[in-house]
Amino acid sequence: MEESKETAFIENTCFDPIDYFEDITGVSRIEGQTLQRIVLFFTAKSAPYILSKPLHGSQRIVSKSEEGVTVSIDVIPNFELETVILSHGERVRVLEPEDFKLKIEERLRGALG
Repeated sequence: MEESKETAFIENTCFDPIDYFEDITGVSRIEGQTLQRIVLFFTAKSAPYILSKPLHGSQRIVSKSEEGVTVSIDVIPNFELETVILSHGERVRVLEPEDFKLKIEERLRGALG
């Protein structure tokens, strides 16, 4: 068996992971994309879950009613965010912005074949 040669650890001081991941859900950061306010409505069945397990640290309650809860998050939209939203199925609606709403609609239509 061949011994491995030890290499000294060199810290990367040019990369701040906290700053890099702060504005996204997951790990995919699309360069050139800007921070957006995403507004989502969750039905009463999903409201307790989404309130106890926020989608992102920026999540804020916009309104609450017997029908459900509307929340906003300030993020750079990415594939992971789309996936999380789609995982809620019919219990979530994208209210804003229009381009992100159309992206989710496109993904849902694609799932139908």
